[in-house]
Amino acid sequence: MKEILALQIDSNQINLVPGFTVSLFGTVGATDGFDSYDITINEPQLLEVNLFDIITSADVLVNDSNGNPIPGGAGGQPLSTPENFTIPLNPGNYQVLVFQPLNDFPLGGTNYQLDLVSISSNNPPVNPPVNPPVSPPINPPVNPPINPPVNPPGLTDNSNNSINTATPLGSIFPEIPITRSATINDFDTADYYRVTVEQPITSGIALQNITGNLDVDVLDSNGNLIARGNNLGASNEAFQSGLLTPGEYFINVFQTAPGITSNYDLTLFPASANINTPPPPNPPTPTPPNPPTPPNPNLQPQTIRFDGQIDGSDEVVTNREDMSFVSKEDFLLNATPGTPLTIDMIGINNGFDPLLEVYQLPPNTPVLEANQQAILVAANDNGGGGVNARIGPGVPSDVTILSPGTNTPISVPAELTLAPEFQYLLRLTYTELPTIPIGGFSLNASVPDGFISLAPVRLGVTVGDPIVAGNPPINEFPDGGSFF
Repeated sequence: MKEILALQIDSNQINLVPGFTVSLFGTVGATDGFDSYDITINEPQLLEVNLFDIITSADVLVNDSNGNPIPGGAGGQPLSTPENFTIPLNPGNYQVLVFQPLNDFPLGGTNYQLDLVSISSNNPPVNPPVNPPVSPPINPPVNPPINPPVNPPGLTDNSNNSINTATPLGSIFPEIPITRSATINDFDTADYYRVTVEQPITSGIALQNITGNLDVDVLDSNGNLIARGNNLGASNEAFQSGLLTPGEYFINVFQTAPGITSNYDLTLFPASANINTPPPPNPPTPTPPNPPTPPNPNLQPQTIRFDGQIDGSDEVVTNREDMSFVSKEDFLLNATPGTPLTIDMIGINNGFDPLLEVYQLPPNTPVLEANQQAILVAANDNGGGGVNARIGPGVPSDVTILSPGTNTPISVPAELTLAPEFQYLLRLTYTELPTIPIGGFSLNASVPDGFISLAPVRLGVTVGDPIVAGNPPINEFPDGGSFF
């Protein structure tokens, strides 16, 4: 068939005419997560989709104008295998997505060629509209009204500027991307979206085609921060977030300062969390069952204990309450993944109000600092009015931070379990210090079973061997006894 470049409505919008082929070329991967093409069909036809010339891995998906996948309109061939399928379509607007599956990002990006072949059809389409009228016309008009996409680029919409009014995106499932486009400006400073998770999911979050400094947050059902993309300037955002508990989650796209105006494309790339180990391909012949082994009642708690002091010889950071400079000690925290941790910091001298903070860092981060990529995932200072700070099961949240885009208070959890794909930085500091600028403390860090270790960090790098559970308690006080 004759190949044409396509009738351009905008940079990625195409009118498909029976008897013609539209050839499209592009690149997808971790830094360019997806390419979206909006197509308009004015008469019933068959659409043949061909995706080929793939170097590493790419898939293709056809959605209706509401972003719902068309049955039979998805390729699922592994890696660089070409995709080919044909689907009948009614007149209307559709979206074709070319993307690289999240699990294939490590393979590197790939070029591709996408051919959309429009074939005239004299038979009614197999695929009816998502919401067909009760009595559909036998002969649909040749040129029906064009329905705009749900969120066309440039749309200013104040209806979803809070969690309570978040735009529902429905349930998310592995390997089926969800895309929405809109605009942020001084009249619409934040957009909230709600998704429902029915099984443990790890999802890629991509914020692309932005021209101003927009950031994106992932929040749990209570509005607590789970993950954040906060690159500087007009840099696209791309990161992963674990949505491991079935329920509702929220995505917040927001401007980082007044005066910023930008369109954006928000895409979720869900992938199975693979929490359950798959069975072996050829399981052995089952033997007569033995009585189940009861759970081990004798867990082996693992605890680290040491005494220390924070003074002028330590590194300094900005006080969370009044922006003055305070001293701190950092430790690289490692423990059994998925096991609840309990960390107690007990102030020994009057006037010293301890503060515990735990930051989540990307894997293989060379500099262990609370920087732009770090997320505060747990904190406690005993309500700011005591000598003890605790992170652990059942401890209520008493530390809040402000959302950079909306200045909305966000509670920081005081409960903590570690995920194996991240690093964690434990920070020991304070909100108040006595007149004598020394804070003596005792620290206990424990897990109910497994392992736990703390490695001292100075200037963003570890400076000593890890302190591991089972070591004798360490006393750093000068006289070898108590602080006072």
